[in-house]
Amino acid sequence: MEPSKKELLDQIENFRKTLNPEQNQILESKYIQGSRSAQDWLQLLRGLAEYDRQIDEFIEKFKPKDVTSIGCLYYGILGGVFLFLAVNELFNPITGIVMGVLVLLPMIYYGIKYRNPLKKYDLPNYLRNFVLPLLYLLREESEPDQAIDLQVNLHSIKNIKERTDDPNLKAQEKTSWTASRKQVFFEGDLIEIVTQLADRTLLKIRISLIIRERQRYKSKGNKVKLKVVCLYQMQLLMPKKAYERQEESSSDPSIAMGYMDKGKRHLFKLKLKEEIFATKTTFKGNHGVEYNKLKKHIEKTPALDPKQITRMMAQVYRRVKPLSL
Repeated sequence: MEPSKKELLDQIENFRKTLNPEQNQILESKYIQGSRSAQDWLQLLRGLAEYDRQIDEFIEKFKPKDVTSIGCLYYGILGGVFLFLAVNELFNPITGIVMGVLVLLPMIYYGIKYRNPLKKYDLPNYLRNFVLPLLYLLREESEPDQAIDLQVNLHSIKNIKERTDDPNLKAQEKTSWTASRKQVFFEGDLIEIVTQLADRTLLKIRISLIIRERQRYKSKGNKVKLKVVCLYQMQLLMPKKAYERQEESSSDPSIAMGYMDKGKRHLFKLKLKEEIFATKTTFKGNHGVEYNKLKKHIEKTPALDPKQITRMMAQVYRRVKPLSL
């Protein structure tokens, strides 16, 4: 027999009580920052990942709704008007109070029935679909006590985006305005990692989102579109004592790579762009609707792929030759 809604909520709440203060602090702040070994990071984050999995399972099964909508606002304003008229004797007091309470009852009922009590603690799925697999990979490729500097932003995309004229963007993609169109770009940092691998290679990884908001002005109403690209950036500084650079005939055209001689190290810089969301058809409205779709898309699909990191690293290691020590 499957557990009821109340039983599942109690189960999730009991699991949360097993989390330590540091894990609860991450739930509250929705931000991870620190320096520790891969194994220590996994011990800290596995509990959060399991808690988030249980929350997602609850949401998928019971589909609680956020009742902070225009409907509730309408009922609240209408009920408040009746109560105001009654208190100021501009309306029959008893009738006004009764009407005000009756109007407010649907808002209270639907707020209790459909509220999502776990919304506050729901984390983006890239914590368990991207960060954890990447930490498992780094655990295998690093010394056991090697520190990993990790930053992960777990806020909603709308809260982390910032205006940008990013040099990664092509000239025609930069923020622009015309008489009939407005196009603005934003960038949001999600993940940053700095560590050293077992072969003494310094590794830096940065994952961010490039967001394009486009609005076309039409006589019959404005139309909006949203496009989101995930930007993977990586730097590997490889010791020349361990590796010799060599040319590679074949390469992955989707990965942009640059090389610099940094004295005692080879420096490889890589970039990979992957579209993860785009408005299918333009429509009248605002970008808020599209950001809600983006949030659901990221929550339900593995938008960030850890295999992209292994692909990028493989491109570099094919361009060097190990030296016998």
